[in-house]
Amino acid sequence: MCLRILNGTDGIFLPLTLPGFEVYVIGQDGINLLKPEKAGDDLKTAIRMAPGNRNELLIRAPMSPTKGMLQALAQMPRSPNFLSEAMGEMMSTPLIEVAAFEVSGAPRRMAIPEKLPVPTREYPWISDTEIVAHRTITFSMKTGSQRIIDGFEYLIDGELYQADKVDPTVKLGTAEEWRIVNNSDGIHPFHIHVNSFEVMGLPSDPQYHRIHDTIWLPPFSTITMRTRFKTWKGKTVYHCHVLPHEDSAMIKNFLIS
Repeated sequence: MCLRILNGTDGIFLPLTLPGFEVYVIGQDGINLLKPEKAGDDLKTAIRMAPGNRNELLIRAPMSPTKGMLQALAQMPRSPNFLSEAMGEMMSTPLIEVAAFEVSGAPRRMAIPEKLPVPTREYPWISDTEIVAHRTITFSMKTGSQRIIDGFEYLIDGELYQADKVDPTVKLGTAEEWRIVNNSDGIHPFHIHVNSFEVMGLPSDPQYHRIHDTIWLPPFSTITMRTRFKTWKGKTVYHCHVLPHEDSAMIKNFLIS
């Protein structure tokens, strides 16, 4: 079975599992992987779904009748400043049951492909020699503000959104490497428009390497991404994909020229 999933919440991280079934990720944010990657049943190996993430899955059922539940695992930090060993969640959420599956009828073995078609727009991986610039993007938060009605400021590089400011300017046809820093105890999925990006490791998995257009940043963490600016010129944006944060000015313009 093939299943497509969207995390359409406004700010909840969903580490998805389907115990008792074999689950393989074959696509991330609309781009297929080079080969299926098997997901697990704990926080470290679950399907990572920040708000806005999309995943395409192949699910292989057991060869005997059974029932299973697609679920988002509970996330219960031990203290207000606890950084989870696996994912770094600061939100305390219970286990969420998403969908029930039932296996019945005559068994038939489902094949899992060894490789997948190569998306030529995103591959090959960006090499060190392609990188023409390095930048740092920093998410932070500030309380007690008089500028925001609820008193909370959600900032990128220390600034609220400014509609008439465009920074940085990047060159069409080039590739850059950006460090995305979450300098707060909040949750901030980074999302960029127009071009996807390569995630070069996670805080919980330094070997992680996958193409995204949205990536979860645990509190007080950093990820590195690489992106090619292809096809389209013009002004666009990057922002936090927790919608209340974005709506409170955690968004920034940049220009592809």
